[in-house]
Amino acid sequence: METKYSKISNTRYQLEKWLQTAEIKGNVLDIGGYSKPRGYKILDYKGGDYVYDLNKEIPYLKDELPKFDTILCLEVMEYIFNPIQALTNINHLLNKDGILYISFHSLFPHHDPENIDYLRYTKRGVEKLLIETGFEILEIIPRITIVPEILEAFCNAESKVYNNKNEIGYLIKCKKVVL
Repeated sequence: METKYSKISNTRYQLEKWLQTAEIKGNVLDIGGYSKPRGYKILDYKGGDYVYDLNKEIPYLKDELPKFDTILCLEVMEYIFNPIQALTNINHLLNKDGILYISFHSLFPHHDPENIDYLRYTKRGVEKLLIETGFEILEIIPRITIVPEILEAFCNAESKVYNNKNEIGYLIKCKKVVL
């Protein structure tokens, strides 16, 4: 089946379209290195400008790294096994009123890198995690499947109480409100 998504995945297409509307400014940190060609600073557990595992409490994180006006954490959260600690660390890296652009999958195939694809998130789970770690949600954009009839058939077979029809993840803009 030839679609406009044939060259890239549906989720990647939606992410790219959303990022075109983002107001990315100031000192920018890209967690996971998604936007490396843009010249942002990169934080990753295996390389980049800053090498840290956000799953772990990093007591020196606040003092060693600069603060950022904008943080991108795109297509990373499924690799995080300790999301509260990771989001707390991200909060520490943002300036007051700094902006976080973050993506979450609720439904996505398990994939490489092997042995580090851990979690999927519900909308309520995402909201709770962000609020509990000191963020105000400014925007939630649902990612929508391009095969709704397949997802609906699956959901109807597995559960009669599925509420977020066709949603397979979330693109979120939020602001740091507390440390």
